[in-house]
Amino acid sequence: MPATVHVSRSKRGAYRSIGAALEGARNRPLSVLIETGTYQEALTVAGDVEFEAVGGPVSIVAAEGTTATCSGTVVFRGLSLTNYAGTVLHCHGGSLTVENCELRGLGKTGASLRAEHGTGVTMRASTARSGPVYLTGVSGVLKDCELLASRTNGVWVKEGGSLRISGGAITDPSGHGVRADSATVRISGCTLTGTGSAAVAVSDDSRLTMTDTVVRDAHKSGVDVMQQSRAEIGGCTIERCERGVWATDGSTVELSRVTVADARVSALTVNTRSRVEATDCESRGAVRYGLYLGGGGVLTARHLLIQGGEIGLWLEEGRGEVTGLRLSGADVGVRVGQAMSARITDGLLTGCGQGVDAPKGRALLELTGTTVEGPRREGVALAGDARLTARNCEVTGAGGTGVLLSGSARLDAAELTVRDGAAAGVRGTGTARLTLRDSVLTGNAGGDLAVEDDCVQEVIGSTAGGRPLLPGAAGAVGAAGRPAAAAGSGDTGEPGGPARTAGPGDPGDPMAELAELIGLAPVKRQVRTQVNIIRLAERRRAVGLPTPPLSRHLVFSGPPGTGKTTVARLYGRVLASLGVLADGAVHEVVRSDLVGKYLGHTGPKTREAFLAARGRVLFIDEAYALARTFGANSDFGQEAIDELVKLMEDHRDDVVVIVAGYTAEMGQFLAANPGLSSRFSRTIEFPPYSPAELLRIVELTASRARYVLDDAVRRHLLAYFERQAGGDAPGNARDARNLFESMMENQAERLSAVGAPTLDELTHLDPADLPWPPPSRQQEQEEQRESEPG
Repeated sequence: MPATVHVSRSKRGAYRSIGAALEGARNRPLSVLIETGTYQEALTVAGDVEFEAVGGPVSIVAAEGTTATCSGTVVFRGLSLTNYAGTVLHCHGGSLTVENCELRGLGKTGASLRAEHGTGVTMRASTARSGPVYLTGVSGVLKDCELLASRTNGVWVKEGGSLRISGGAITDPSGHGVRADSATVRISGCTLTGTGSAAVAVSDDSRLTMTDTVVRDAHKSGVDVMQQSRAEIGGCTIERCERGVWATDGSTVELSRVTVADARVSALTVNTRSRVEATDCESRGAVRYGLYLGGGGVLTARHLLIQGGEIGLWLEEGRGEVTGLRLSGADVGVRVGQAMSARITDGLLTGCGQGVDAPKGRALLELTGTTVEGPRREGVALAGDARLTARNCEVTGAGGTGVLLSGSARLDAAELTVRDGAAAGVRGTGTARLTLRDSVLTGNAGGDLAVEDDCVQEVIGSTAGGRPLLPGAAGAVGAAGRPAAAAGSGDTGEPGGPARTAGPGDPGDPMAELAELIGLAPVKRQVRTQVNIIRLAERRRAVGLPTPPLSRHLVFSGPPGTGKTTVARLYGRVLASLGVLADGAVHEVVRSDLVGKYLGHTGPKTREAFLAARGRVLFIDEAYALARTFGANSDFGQEAIDELVKLMEDHRDDVVVIVAGYTAEMGQFLAANPGLSSRFSRTIEFPPYSPAELLRIVELTASRARYVLDDAVRRHLLAYFERQAGGDAPGNARDARNLFESMMENQAERLSAVGAPTLDELTHLDPADLPWPPPSRQQEQEEQRESEPG
C-alpha cells in the first residue's frame, strides 16, 4: 500500500506545499492528497507518486520553466496545472497518467505536455489548452480528451512513437490537429475542428488508422498522407476543408465509407506515385475536383459517389480504375489527361456540363457499361491523340455533340448508343479514327453521324435513325437516316482535297491529294522534290548502290492556317507508302508537351514524346517557342532542343521530325543549337492564300456540305478577303472555314421562322447569311453593275 500524505494551506498536520510533501515523505509508492487552493510552485517528481485533488479545485501554477518534471510512475487526478512561459508537464522515462485534469501551457514556446523516449503517457477525460502535446519516441493514449487552441499542433508524435486517440476533440490549433513523423497513430471517434493546417498529417513512413472520426473546417486538408506513409481511413466525415484526403510522395491509402463535403479544392487528391484504394466513398459539393489523380499515382475505386465540382473526376497522370461511379452536377464529369490510363466500369454521369473529355495528349480510356445522361454540352469529347474504348455505353440527351472526336483521337466502340441529342450524335473532325460495331445512333437533331473527309472510320452492324450504316460510310447521316450536311476539312482549318471515302485499308494517293489542294504551288513543288529524292534513294538502296546523305526532316515556315498540318499528314503517308516509316501518322506536340516544370523533368518528358512518335512523323507546332525565354526556368526549352538533336540522331531511321512556325521565329529556333541546321536541311515556306484562293476554299467547303453560295455572297467574300490582304493580318484557311460556319449558323437562325423550308432554301446561302450586316438592295445592284464587263 502506498504511503499517504496531505497538502493543505490550513489543515493541521498537513504539508503546506506539494514540494515540501515530496521532500518530507521519501517512501515510495506515495499518494499525495491535495486540498483546495492554488499552489505556485514547480515540482520535480521521481518514483511512484500519485497526486489527487480532494475537497475542491486545485491549481498548480508556475510562471516559467516546467510546472512538473516527472520520472518513474506518476499520476495526476483532478488537478489544474498551468505554466505561463514554459512547459506544464515534462516526462522522461517511466509512465505518466493524467486523469480529469486541465493542462494550460500559456507561453509562446511552451507546451502542455512533453514526453520523451522510454515513456508511456495516458491522458483520460482531460483538457490541454493553448500548449501542444509533444510525444517523442513515446507510446501514448488520449481517451476522451480535449486539446484546445494550441499555438502550433494539437499533438505531435514522432521518432518511432505511437499514439492512440479515442473520443474527445481537437479544436482550433494553429497548426495540425495531429501530426506524426515516423510514428504510428490510431484515431477513433474523435472530432477535429478549425485546424490552421491539415487536421491530420502523417509523414516520413508513418502509419495511420482513423475510424469514425469527424473533421471540420480545416484550413488545409482533412488528412495529409505524405512521404511513403500508410493510412487506413474508414467511416469518417470530412467537411469544409481545402482537400479532404491528400496522398502524396509514394504513400498508400485505403479509404472505406468516407464522406467529404464542401471541399474548397478536392475531396481526394492522389499525387506523386501514391496508391489509393477507395470503397463506398462520397464527394459532395467540392468546388474544383471531386477526385484528382496525378503525378503517376494509382487509384482503385469501387462504389464512388461524386456530386458537383468544376471537374468531378480529374484523372491527369497515372493509372486509375473506377467501378460503380455515380457522378452528377459537375461542369465536366470525367477529364482524362495526356499521361493517363483509366478504366471506368458501371458509371452513370448525370446533369453535367460535359460528360467525359480528354482535351490533349495520348490519354487512354476504357468505358464499360457507362451512361452519360443529359450533359449540357458534349457527352464525350476527345482531342489530341486520345484513345477511347467503349463497350455497352450510352450517351443520351446531350446539349451538344454526343461523341466528338478531333485532332488524331480514336474511338473503338461496341454496343454504343447515342440518342436524342441537340446536335450530331457522333462527329469526327481532323484525322480522327472511329470504329463502330453493333451500335445505335438515333434521334440526334444535328445528324446521327458526321465525319469529315480526313477521318477514317469502320462501321460494322450499326444503325443510324433505324437504318443500317454501310461499312466505310463517310459524310453525315441525319436523324432519320438521311444524308445531312457535314462541313469542314480538318481541325486546323486547312483545305483538303476532293470528298472521298477513306476506309482503314484505302487511304488514297497522298501525292494526288497534295496536288489537288488549293494554292500552295511552291509548297507542292518542294514536297515533290523531297519525295523524289527519297524515292530515288530507296531505289538505289534496293539495287545495292550507296545512298547519298539525306535528311528527311523538314521546317515548315509561314503564317498560321496555310496548310502546314495537312501537308505534314500527307508527307507522313507518302513516307509510309515508300516504306521509310512504319506508320506515317502524325504525332503532334507543342512546347508544353516537351518542357517540364522543374529541373530534371524536361529530358524524360521530351524523350517520352519523341519515342511515342516512333514509326511516325513528329510534328512540333510553334517550335520556336522552345527557343524563347520566359523568365525563371526558361532554359528548359533549350534543354528540350538539345535532347531533340540527340534523339534525331539516335533514331534517324524511326522518326521524321517536322517543325513549324512563323518564318522569322523559325530562323531563331534553328540557331538555338548547331546541330539543328544540319538535321533540317530543307525549309518549306508556306505563302499566304490569295483572296481568290480563300474564296475557292469557302466554295469547296460549302460544296462538300451540299450548300450553294449566291453570286452576291461570292462578291462580298472576295471583297472581304481583298481587304484582309491589304491589312496587317491576311486571311487564312481557318478564317475561310470559320466564315462558312458563321454563314451556316446565320442561315439556321434565318430559317427557324420558316415552317417547312424547301430544298433550295436549305442549301442556299444568300447575303443575309453573311456574318456582318447585310447590304442594301441598292448596294447589291451597284456592286453587280461594277462587276459586269464593259
